Amino acid sequence: MGQKKSWIGTHFEGLFHFKKFLIIIFIFPIIYFFNWAATAPANIVYIRANQVGYLPGDLKTALILSDYPVKDMNFFIKDLEYKKVVFTGELKKSDLNYGDVKFCYSADFSKLNKPGAYLISFEGNNSYSFKIGKYI
Repeated sequence: MGQKKSWIGTHFEGLFHFKKFLIIIFIFPIIYFFNWAATAPANIVYIRANQVGYLPGDLKTALILSDYPVKDMNFFIKDLEYKKVVFTGELKKSDLNYGDVKFCYSADFSKLNKPGAYLISFEGNNSYSFKIGKYI
């Protein structure tokens, strides 16, 4: 027949399971957090443009939002079909603040009046496409 465990053996076995429980509850979330923090994307940039579009003679601006101060202040407007640069502009620091984003820049491309479909490119990030045209 089976051996009966003493009170001490049962007690230590319970402690062993309790320690496993503590490791699962406290240690794994910490490891997961550090793993997530190490793989979290750094230097996130958001580009906000009017997706409805712009009329050819109107003011055309977009916002570049970032968690870090940008070094290269140039932005590019690319033709949507061929992805060729059709306009180059310089960002201007904006005094506006958007939520938790620390840095905001304004991109003015009002001089681009040729009708077509475009996107804004900045530091390898692209905006959603937008159109410039008479019947937007």
